[in-house]
Amino acid sequence: MTLKPTQKNKLIDIKNFDKGLVVLEDSTKAPLGSAREMSNMWITDRGGLSKRPGTLLIGSNNTNTDGTHGFYNYIKHDGSEILMKSYDDELEYYHSTSVGWARLEDGFTTSKEFGFKEHNVNTDSEDYLYFCNRTEDYRRWPAPMATVNSALTSGGTTLTVDSVLYSDVLYSGSVSAGTASSIDIGSTGTWAADQWNTTFYLYVTSTGHAGKISPIQDTLTSGIEFTALSSAISAGTTFEIRKPKFPSSGTLVIDGSDRTYSAMPTYQTFTVSSGVAASTGTAVTLKPTTYPANPRGNRFDSHYTRMYVGNVRSALQKNASSSLIGFYGNPSVFASKLGDATDYTFTVNRTAKEGDIISAAYAKGQITDVASQEDRMYMFAKNYVEGFKYSQDGNDLLERDSLSMDKGSVNRVIKTPNDIMFVTDKNEINSIGRVANKDTRPQITNLGYKVKREIADWDFTATNGITHLNRIYINGMKDNDKNNRVLVYNNQTQSFEGMWTISAYGFAVSSGELLYADSQTPNVYQMLTGYSDTQGTDTFGVTGIWKSNFLNLTASGGNQQALNGLGIEGYVRGGTTITFEIYRDFSDDTALTFDFGGKEEDFINKSNIQSFLGANPLGLQPMGTITEAEDGRYHFQFLVYFPYIYSNFLSIGVKNHGTNQDFEITRFSLALKESTIHDTTKIKEI
Repeated sequence: MTLKPTQKNKLIDIKNFDKGLVVLEDSTKAPLGSAREMSNMWITDRGGLSKRPGTLLIGSNNTNTDGTHGFYNYIKHDGSEILMKSYDDELEYYHSTSVGWARLEDGFTTSKEFGFKEHNVNTDSEDYLYFCNRTEDYRRWPAPMATVNSALTSGGTTLTVDSVLYSDVLYSGSVSAGTASSIDIGSTGTWAADQWNTTFYLYVTSTGHAGKISPIQDTLTSGIEFTALSSAISAGTTFEIRKPKFPSSGTLVIDGSDRTYSAMPTYQTFTVSSGVAASTGTAVTLKPTTYPANPRGNRFDSHYTRMYVGNVRSALQKNASSSLIGFYGNPSVFASKLGDATDYTFTVNRTAKEGDIISAAYAKGQITDVASQEDRMYMFAKNYVEGFKYSQDGNDLLERDSLSMDKGSVNRVIKTPNDIMFVTDKNEINSIGRVANKDTRPQITNLGYKVKREIADWDFTATNGITHLNRIYINGMKDNDKNNRVLVYNNQTQSFEGMWTISAYGFAVSSGELLYADSQTPNVYQMLTGYSDTQGTDTFGVTGIWKSNFLNLTASGGNQQALNGLGIEGYVRGGTTITFEIYRDFSDDTALTFDFGGKEEDFINKSNIQSFLGANPLGLQPMGTITEAEDGRYHFQFLVYFPYIYSNFLSIGVKNHGTNQDFEITRFSLALKESTIHDTTKIKEI
């Protein structure tokens, strides 16, 4: 047999990592720079490889052993955000003033999953959060917040808080003439008739009534009438018109304890019934309102001022005679009355703007989610997807469009800026997209083919992902009964960035930061922050692992290749240790491994590059440099020579270990040639 001439050594660069994780049936056919394993890693904004950022506990550590069963960020019309979570039999909210989780209600059926959605269209100038756990009553909550200013002893009747009013001042002025139930502002200004009626309060800011508030009953052109105070308001008294955070009477929730109140005599006080004592700093809010007649479901979304509820376990509906009867378990979506998320009623022949029940006749099982996208709603079951919308005219007619009767979403879907992603019961990751070269109807497209071998043994029955800053986070289970993995998809590079070992029940974005609620405990964590996972005073290292697909880089693409040098470029922070590995011919054992890293002072002193590589029995001969870079990191590049490693297929690996690790790999260079040495184990005699 004639041997081919030996090729000269050459350097082959791998500096494009945006193909991400590619685990097809034959890894040798994967593109250059793609990974066969990518754990706790991601692709940086400059296209390099880095371990994922760390996480930070939100609030105090909760040691309850029941994981989260509901998580949502409620955003009010004024821009304020309120995190919600449920676990065990508890429903809690994050109180921004007291900076901690507070109980809203408890005593729910244990571990029933909650769904949440805000709806801001109503007749009382207030926005609300609607929620239900599919078992207890449908609820509505305006989420007013206050904090106890001075301790209330058991039996006290005056509860003092920071404020019962919103901070926005709608009008301020002074009184030209007043009585106990009216003021006049004379020629200093005018109002539209009835402008401040019913939903606004007079807040007196000076003289003998300073601090007192009273609901406005009527608005005149230059004055207002209100519920009478104890005496007349004198001329010259200053006042403001404000919106109250709380109704004039109701039931307060003081860190989980209910207490009724009958009045708000001042901007800082409630007149309460006797009950449990409250210490300074305790969270105060309003008890949610229940609606027993409304559908008990836990999949919510709103569209064109209607609320839609799916996965409904029980409800009330009307029969052909317009009589109320019970509803149980059918795969249907309930639609509220137009503009009113508390009313799901409709007459026999259903007139425009009424509520509705939309039955998924071909769905084989319960509704797994409802989601709005562009001009329509979608309902999902495990084997079914349907789009629908109501005509935006006086007829208010339902228009339906069945998309799939064999594939659907196994659980909650993920809304992206221009699409909806979902996972099927066969672990396929699909999307409802617009296919321009076919027609204008949404079509089903598979996005998960590249990682099908990675996720083949995952369980996505509790998936509850999110889109954030060009990435999609899809959670699932592997060898566990609760979510313990997150698959990361980069929308910008159209690639999967591998698997993160994070036990996320679900996600939310608050103040621009990505959060996740733990599936193992009731805790919530901020993601993408720092270099380690932190929980109180405890710090845990994040270990990132990346291994390239096996490659043959010879000219023939089939002969043996001989590797004797590895060049690496990137960025590193002091105290970080990176391990580089070389694998050959599909073996899990490394053919070569060495560490790179050092202390901060070593990088500052720019010691010989050899000192950062550690001891190695192969006698590495490195060449390279370390220079200061941005963000407190150091730019490094080096080329390591070693005895030839012969193989048909090569794989490069990188990983880290320890806490507070920070690095980025931007380039690998392989010094290799096509070998004239045959592997006799691969020659068959005939």
